[in-house]
Amino acid sequence: MADVRPFRGIRYDDRQAGALSSNLGPTYDMISPEKQRELLDRSQTNVIRLELALDADPGEKLDGRYDSAAAMQANWFSAGILRRDAEPSMYVIEESFNFRGARYRRFGLLAAVRLEDYDRGIILPHEYTRAGFVADRLHLMKATRANFSPLMVLFREPPGAPISRALMDVVSNPPDANGNPPDMPAIRVWRITDPERLATLTAAFKDTKLYIADGHHRYEAALLYRIQTRFGHRARSDEPSNFRIMNLIEIGDPGLFLLGYHRLVSNATGEELEALKRRLKTQFALRPWPARLPLDSETIDSQLNRETRSTLVVGIAGLEGADLHLGVLRNPAHATSERESSDYARLHTEVLREVFGEAREPQVISYAADPVEAIKNVKAGRRQLAFIMRALSSSQFEGVVSQGQRLPPKSTYFYPKLPAGVVMQSLDGVL
Repeated sequence: MADVRPFRGIRYDDRQAGALSSNLGPTYDMISPEKQRELLDRSQTNVIRLELALDADPGEKLDGRYDSAAAMQANWFSAGILRRDAEPSMYVIEESFNFRGARYRRFGLLAAVRLEDYDRGIILPHEYTRAGFVADRLHLMKATRANFSPLMVLFREPPGAPISRALMDVVSNPPDANGNPPDMPAIRVWRITDPERLATLTAAFKDTKLYIADGHHRYEAALLYRIQTRFGHRARSDEPSNFRIMNLIEIGDPGLFLLGYHRLVSNATGEELEALKRRLKTQFALRPWPARLPLDSETIDSQLNRETRSTLVVGIAGLEGADLHLGVLRNPAHATSERESSDYARLHTEVLREVFGEAREPQVISYAADPVEAIKNVKAGRRQLAFIMRALSSSQFEGVVSQGQRLPPKSTYFYPKLPAGVVMQSLDGVL
């Protein structure tokens, strides 16, 4: 089913670019204005200058920003800052990080994967997307003819664990590159060029379905790019535009964590906000956050997960002042699928859209990965209300994906996020 292949990756040359640690950055949708400034100060060649076109004149039109990223990329190639590997390769990526007092390692195989329409059932989504974000990524691809960050994609190991065994053989050797960027996992990279091992890995994925964990907007941009580049010429099957780089991670990897993704309300009218609060007070059994408990991510998760999975439970900040309340939906609608029973579908369907409507909802709802920061935003008056969400269970996630269903945007937060800039993809020439 899945067509997983080696490709000629673009990588930093540390002789010209300096340490890899200085040049990596988060994915484009996880970079706050403060983080942007920090990364720009860290390195003149940090990948976010390409991913976000941050050296462009702020007064430029939108298309000008993408053209600036393309010009910058060309300059970096000319200066030897970026180089493209001569041989088709796959890359083993090890991420090492601390999480809630313990140390973890996570392994992924970074490779080029043939793009497939969702209805073929080979590469499966679990979230809906927003057109503006897809258009942004498409414009960047068209201007730069490159992808600077891999998608995070999950798979189930075939019988005999051929993929894991091959990866462990590779990482028994010294790495080809490494980095330890601040506030991100430490990275080690091994390049695989041996034709026999590459063929083994390609064959191992033939009967494997792939689940998009992070990168729906980038994947759908790649689908559009593939269509648009086919106009006017007969496309070869192995053209780079038919493929997207992905970091393939086994779904049971102990370093893969599924966390909650939180909802923030802003720009609601006074009438809308009052209607929302009335609905919450009427439909939810509410209790204040226990004063004896700290207000940290781990404790919040623990309290939310004490409730049954059969109903909606959320933390609500801003209902009365800035205090946090725990709310349990009194009479949830009957659910006939994993999607309908999820907290995310229930919140959007049974609460938010009843107040704002489907068209208005994207204008007032934004998202935050950190629950503590979300609550602080409400306390500081930067947001009107926050919904603190518990994570989907892994079985819920697989259930939604396997049933061909999709959740509202930003319903999963797979931690840690993959960095941009470790290995990049050219859309020119041959794969």
